[in-house]
Amino acid sequence: MTQTAAIIAIGTEVSSGEIMNSNASWLAARLDSCGIDVILHLAVADDRQSILDALDFASARATHVLTIGGLGPTTDDFTRDVITAWAGLTTSFDEPSWKRIEDRFQKFGRTAPQSNRQQCFFPEGSRILLNSEGSANGFSLRARNTRVTVLPGPPRELQAIWKDHLDEEFHNLGATGTKPRLLTWACLGVPESTLAEQVESIMAGSDLQLGYRASAPMVHVKVWIPKGEEEKSAPFIDKLNKALEPVCVARDGADPLASLKATLSAQRDSLHVTLDDSVTGGLLASRLADLLRPLDIPFSLTSSHRHSDATRHSERSEESSLPRHSE
Repeated sequence: MTQTAAIIAIGTEVSSGEIMNSNASWLAARLDSCGIDVILHLAVADDRQSILDALDFASARATHVLTIGGLGPTTDDFTRDVITAWAGLTTSFDEPSWKRIEDRFQKFGRTAPQSNRQQCFFPEGSRILLNSEGSANGFSLRARNTRVTVLPGPPRELQAIWKDHLDEEFHNLGATGTKPRLLTWACLGVPESTLAEQVESIMAGSDLQLGYRASAPMVHVKVWIPKGEEEKSAPFIDKLNKALEPVCVARDGADPLASLKATLSAQRDSLHVTLDDSVTGGLLASRLADLLRPLDIPFSLTSSHRHSDATRHSERSEESSLPRHSE
């Protein structure tokens, strides 16, 4: 059985676009690395019915539902109440959680406000996930044939709870699942449509799922191999490897510049790089500088810019030098 996950980000600031939903991206990447197939992202406002609808929708489709946000001490933080009601449970006050909050405030010479007490109510029978970076503990429970994990919104706190309580657990869960293995090829110098035609021709007759992602200047080819079908898929993958070899610069998420960095690093004592940049207006130079400076390689740029209008054409060249990096 494939372990699947849905992520629900709760907060009007997220659903309205006021802030970027970076938590969901971070969490999805961690789940994927555990072998959990993330099939759904939702963002809902601070509205009780919207949260209930999102829980219904997500739990009907995924074995794991993870919510983010709404565990704070203010009146618009009611995620715990909505999830408790959705699960058909009641809450109880957790004294150790309140003691942790009081101790946290005392470290700063302050008294914990009574409003923070609402952060200490948890659904009966739920597992409390201690938050080492803040006052909002998370929790997890099982309801409606789904495991629900409830996390705070501040990224540092969410990430701490993941590291302390969830990473190993989800890795173990993913190991028992049947998530397909993803193979990728980062290709350079071929348009996406042309590359897709070539790949589709090679893979005709297989039942493998294919995908493509254009991310200038590269196009990524993706193939998913179902668990247990590696041997059956091998002939198709071998053909694809040979066909893409002339344009493939990296495999399976590797750094496309890794081999170039290694070559440059080995020759740094005798190397000086000069680039004639006549097209990018300094963009290429900037990217190369980011590559070369950490390697302490001297770098100079000769740039030819062409400007034209209805009455005039002119060319100019300029020499600039980027110094060695030192810290």
